[in-house]
Amino acid sequence: MIDGLDTMMVAAGLGGAVVGALLRHVLGPKGPKPSNRDFTRKQMNTWNINDEWYNILSHKKKDDFARTELERVKDYINERVSERKQLQRQQDDVLQQVQEVIHLVSAAGSEFEQKALLSRMGTISGQHSSIRRAFDKITNALVNSEQSKTFLELVIKGDSRDQIIKNMNHSNVREAIENNEGLANDMFEAEMNAFGSAKTFDDMKRALNIKN
Repeated sequence: MIDGLDTMMVAAGLGGAVVGALLRHVLGPKGPKPSNRDFTRKQMNTWNINDEWYNILSHKKKDDFARTELERVKDYINERVSERKQLQRQQDDVLQQVQEVIHLVSAAGSEFEQKALLSRMGTISGQHSSIRRAFDKITNALVNSEQSKTFLELVIKGDSRDQIIKNMNHSNVREAIENNEGLANDMFEAEMNAFGSAKTFDDMKRALNIKN
């Protein structure tokens, strides 16, 4: 009888342990416990960098991880710089078209010819508008990337969490990004107000420095 009771007690104990383990699995934390070395996702969002790096200081191989991520950021920066150079070449082509219009308008023999030639500025301004918007996107991408680069370099340098926070908060990049409207001289006064009545024919000629 005693042996049977002992067996029942052992079984009950094992059953309780199993139930307890199940409850801890179901009700317990779903992920690793946050460390006091971690950054908050709100901080990462404010700095406009990858919020998956929030626990980088707790990473077992944080230096290797940071260096790998830094190389990726540098590659991304190089790609954007290459795109910017290509856009600059496209912009040079557009500016060359503007010079051709100025030359033709200056040599035109009548006001009709001048106005007909100036109408080409609509298409040219549209081309430049697309280029300008692409420039703005690249600029914002480079600002974000430089912020990520700074963060990772501070990690590799071995700065503490508080030191990194201080350095990252030093410049309000988020505000700079949000205020970067990329107006580019109000896009040549909204493409000379689409050559409408708000700008006269003489205004257009003066803007292009056409003397006659």
